[in-house]
Amino acid sequence: ITSYHQQGDNVFSTATEEIDQLACQLMEKLDARATELANGAQFELALRDAAVIRTLAPRSSLGYLTAGYIYRQQGYQQEAVAMYDQGLDIVPASDVCYTNLQLERADAANAASKRIYLWNLLHPCYYLWCLTTLHYNQILHVLIFMSHAHGNTLSCNQTT
Repeated sequence: ITSYHQQGDNVFSTATEEIDQLACQLMEKLDARATELANGAQFELALRDAAVIRTLAPRSSLGYLTAGYIYRQQGYQQEAVAMYDQGLDIVPASDVCYTNLQLERADAANAASKRIYLWNLLHPCYYLWCLTTLHYNQILHVLIFMSHAHGNTLSCNQTT
């Protein structure tokens, strides 16, 4: 009977290790797929994969980093900050990528504050046009372009 229990313990231990390895492989694949989906502007699908990662391993930084990356790809810096904050609250400081959560959070917060400054560069006659015509990401691209214009003044009569 003792021999039977020892074999059972070994089978249980081996099965647990294999399940853990499969879960890690699954999370790595989900992360890779989420990144590719986000790079292809399929953000909802990418966020679903990030949510699955967080469900599989809520105390791992990977799901929070992935979701934050996806939000940042869309220009949603505040949502990224919120996701990184959620990870910082849940993930133990001993996690290998805990510092990455801190760094990404700081970078997203910095980017969010710059967005407000960029609005100041936009000529007043373009405000209404941007807000009524463009999607958020397009507005962001206009602002970034203008921030690189180095003092070129845009007039209301210019056409693009």
